[in-house]
Amino acid sequence: MTTSAKIISGVVASTGVIGGSIGTAYALRSPSNISISKQLENEGKKILISSASSDLWNIKLKTYQKQKATLTIIELAEENIGTLKSKCNSNLTSEFNEKNKPLYEALKTVCTSPTNKEKLFSLDHEIAEDWSTKASTYNSVAQTEHAIEEFKNTRPTGDQIREWCEKIIKEEFKSDTDKNYKLSIKWCTKKGV
Repeated sequence: MTTSAKIISGVVASTGVIGGSIGTAYALRSPSNISISKQLENEGKKILISSASSDLWNIKLKTYQKQKATLTIIELAEENIGTLKSKCNSNLTSEFNEKNKPLYEALKTVCTSPTNKEKLFSLDHEIAEDWSTKASTYNSVAQTEHAIEEFKNTRPTGDQIREWCEKIIKEEFKSDTDKNYKLSIKWCTKKGV
């Protein structure tokens, strides 16, 4: 390769790297003047409103209490629902930007509707680990009121039950009587069987 060919290929390669870097930086930039609340909504998160039931706020308070070592940016003067609501209300309007990323992450944890997993943790349930035992137990009682609709007329493996649990516990907690929530207690926790 001649010297001028080397120079040209170096310039072309450099242009690609610089262009890619600029494109990546542009893509990662958030739209200006968007609030943390709006960003959470854009990501499909539901903001827990002040008038939501105290049961839902209690779940979030317990989430805060279990994770407060990592949530120091929103430290509560008093650990109660009123203080948590106030902290959420006053901070959700903050601008979403790189500087506020830690605040955004903390608010996503304690100011959005609780998941089934958070509800389970608020009751001190631990997520199951022995999925083969869960499958064996499930397959022996599969046609009872504890049957998972997805596995109707099948014999799921431990991996299939684990995957179902991973999906269900990420869903928004609806109520103690919600069928999937009740099934998650039975099939996704250590105490469940």
